[in-house]
Amino acid sequence: AIDWDALRGKPMYVGIDLSSTRDLTAVVGVIRDGNHYYVLPRFFVPKMNAYERDKRDKVPYTTWAQQGFVELTEGNTIDTERICGYARELGDDHNIKEIAVDRWRAAAIENTLEADGFSVVRFGQGFASMTGPMQKLEELILDGRLHVEDNPAFRWMFSNVAVETDAANNLKPNKDKSTEKIDGIVAMVMGIGIAM
Repeated sequence: AIDWDALRGKPMYVGIDLSSTRDLTAVVGVIRDGNHYYVLPRFFVPKMNAYERDKRDKVPYTTWAQQGFVELTEGNTIDTERICGYARELGDDHNIKEIAVDRWRAAAIENTLEADGFSVVRFGQGFASMTGPMQKLEELILDGRLHVEDNPAFRWMFSNVAVETDAANNLKPNKDKSTEKIDGIVAMVMGIGIAM
């Protein structure tokens, strides 16, 4: 269990991995306190898609939603206004310094977040952007300095993730090779990247 009240006021860095239109979106806050990183994941899924995934793929989105780990949004497509609303709520409770968004999907929320007073960073998904934070993530896990808010959807994503390397041993999470969704991991890596 993480004592978030004790971390209140510490700088928070947020990674947002937006879904294309109908799937899961991850908003992950990262607080760096000394050598330790504290991770607060939150997930959003369009309600109709969640019901479909429950039936078709046996991914328990609706159960996770009932338990408070995933939020179901109205309709068939991702609700970007709700994502921005959650960022505002997170900003009420924490000292958000920057929000990282995928540069290819930034337009959907960048203007709204900036209008709300947030500093938005466009974050690439390739080796150049991901290698440093991926190496830091591995180091934090091995040293026991990564502290993650308990969330079964996030644990499921950890179990799905596949890592791609190139000839120079650069690293990045690979959505195509992963067994299932890893959006939360990608958002966390982005948050760690800007926290570094």
